[in-house]
Amino acid sequence: MFEQYKMLVDSAHKAEERRGVSNNIFLGINSLITSFFVFPEEIIHIHIKGVPASLLFALVGMFVSWEWLKVISSYKKINFINYSLINSFEKFFTTYVFSLKGEVEVEHEEENSHKTGSIILKKEHFLPKAFFFLYFSYFVLIVSYFLNSLI
Repeated sequence: MFEQYKMLVDSAHKAEERRGVSNNIFLGINSLITSFFVFPEEIIHIHIKGVPASLLFALVGMFVSWEWLKVISSYKKINFINYSLINSFEKFFTTYVFSLKGEVEVEHEEENSHKTGSIILKKEHFLPKAFFFLYFSYFVLIVSYFLNSLI
């Protein structure tokens, strides 16, 4: 039983590592996509040939950001299940390391909220939403300039 508990704890740690890696990958992809953006002063002089490519980058960016949000949600579910199972296993042992850790974190949540790491994990969904808003705004900007140039 203890070996299964150790495997479950190891699995939870690996899921956390994969979560961080996936966030870094999505951040890199979004950085790459935004590097192809045309600056606002250049949008005024954009040719009709450049509009589809610009719109495509914005749409791809919105899709990537949406997928990033889904991946974050998936990892949160996996972590919840893992830590619920860990807590269930701990009921059979004399010490409750993970349960005690959770209680201490809840008690000191206000004290830890100013630390960058905890803010990033609690607000993990903010960055994909910010990128999605950026891409959506860019899409609307390109469409509005294109429509204004036709008029």
